[in-house]
Amino acid sequence: LAYALRFTTSLTWLNLSHNTLGPWGAKAVSAALQTNAKHVFNQSIRTLDLSHNCLCGISSVGVGVHDVSGLEALVRVLQPREGGGVTAVDVSHNRLGPQGAKVVADAIRSKPGGDEEGLCALGLQSNALGADGSTIILERVERCVQACDGGCSLTELNLAENGLDDGGVDLLERVLRQGEAPVFNSLDVRCNTYGPAAGLKLAGLVTMHPNHWIKFNGVEVNALKSDNPLQIKFHDGLIGMEGLVVVADVLRCCDTANTLDVANCRIAGRESPLETEHVVGIDRLSHALQESKALTYLDLSRNYMGPRGVVRLVAGLKGSSVIALKLAHNCMGDEGAFAFSNVIAQDSQPDSCKLQSLDLSANGIGVAGLESLAEPLRQNQSLDTLDLADNDIACGGTDMTGLEALAVALSPVEDSDYNTTVNELNLAGNVLGSDGAMIIVDMLPDYPHGLINGLDSLDIRRTQIDKVTSWGLRKLSRADVKLLLDYSDEELDEMEMEEGEDEAQGEERDDLVAGQFSDDEAENRYTYDSELYEFSVDLESDGSEASPVDTGMVRRDKRQPFRASSY
Repeated sequence: LAYALRFTTSLTWLNLSHNTLGPWGAKAVSAALQTNAKHVFNQSIRTLDLSHNCLCGISSVGVGVHDVSGLEALVRVLQPREGGGVTAVDVSHNRLGPQGAKVVADAIRSKPGGDEEGLCALGLQSNALGADGSTIILERVERCVQACDGGCSLTELNLAENGLDDGGVDLLERVLRQGEAPVFNSLDVRCNTYGPAAGLKLAGLVTMHPNHWIKFNGVEVNALKSDNPLQIKFHDGLIGMEGLVVVADVLRCCDTANTLDVANCRIAGRESPLETEHVVGIDRLSHALQESKALTYLDLSRNYMGPRGVVRLVAGLKGSSVIALKLAHNCMGDEGAFAFSNVIAQDSQPDSCKLQSLDLSANGIGVAGLESLAEPLRQNQSLDTLDLADNDIACGGTDMTGLEALAVALSPVEDSDYNTTVNELNLAGNVLGSDGAMIIVDMLPDYPHGLINGLDSLDIRRTQIDKVTSWGLRKLSRADVKLLLDYSDEELDEMEMEEGEDEAQGEERDDLVAGQFSDDEAENRYTYDSELYEFSVDLESDGSEASPVDTGMVRRDKRQPFRASSY
């Protein structure tokens, strides 16, 4: 292969990753790319990927003898030269160590003059460089920047997963602040050992140079050109309230930002949700949301902001462009849910927030909170996905008032408005039981008096709905609906076709399912035709239910209207 590479003139990109080439393989490839007084070999290859190759003789588990001879041969190929040559090389995941960092640093040069081209992109991810090795690389970049007005030829650098500490971040900050133009177009220093304070220094640099791409611990900012969409990701960044202030400033200075992810950033502690006097970062973010006209995705999950923080955030949603909002695990309770009622109700008004996806899972929302969301949901015509998982919307299965209100909002009721846009609903982790299942029937598409447009997905796992009732719900749902239950289709099929089950047992189970779906406020007689049976239910004069009577077998597509709900 190395011999053939000497003569090719069209190959521009070569990927030899994951081949355990070792030092000898690196020498062989480098020999094919060399240029000296006697030989001019391959000059067409511009990008070379040698990641995962044990280039220094050390395996991925640290076994072997460290040998930098192959790396030295490679660095000689990376020197600036006229007429072309390798300008981008990836040697990630090769356990180079600090000694290898010294060798690689020699390939980093100031911008050459004339037609010469130097190394522009260098990948060093996960190379066990440590604080010392990372410092060696950054010091080399700093010297190149200082030595030449044109700066360093290296514009893309990946130092992720290398043990860069706070001292290294101080050095990196100094490098990035040199000159008016950004040193790097792309910089990745994620998954290193520096702390939140050091991360904030890097975040502050985004406001100074919003037109470059920087990735650091839990953070990704991508805007190579001013007209490109900007993504700001601080997921698991642990930046705290002080960091949120910086994030808000970043958002305000980047008018093309369409994504902001600050999930699990310790804006508030789990044990101590925000007090009123400690919400300056949220207030700043709220104002930034109103000014931003490009932001469409906002994730603030697992920040435990509490009801006060959520209420202040919601105030900034009015007039914003956000269409997807995730607020899981924020301890908002019913008070926070109340704040969203206006946002949901006003989606049709000019300059209002038209949410399409809303995640309020694991927030301690109760019956009152669900009722406050259900009422405005009737008029809402923009929301497509609603996640209410892991709340307490039925008070432990004892109060179905909120669930009834939600069913009314999602189901056509005579002389009443209802929602036709919600396609995905997640109620998992709420204790509903069989009583809740009776109400859920009205949310099933194609079921008489159920949703006309219908849900595409309904998640009712971990809701304490038993197996028999789950079987009945599946039978009543449309085949193309994604109905997520605690029991698989195979388990429910086995229940239906249980070996040795006689006809009487089957009828007894069918009657049990059928008998659960009745309406106390309806007339005394209802008729329902299913795939398996047609039955009628009589109600005694005191309202109690009489035994269902089997009246024969019919096809499902001939079924007659039947109201099945408990309210």
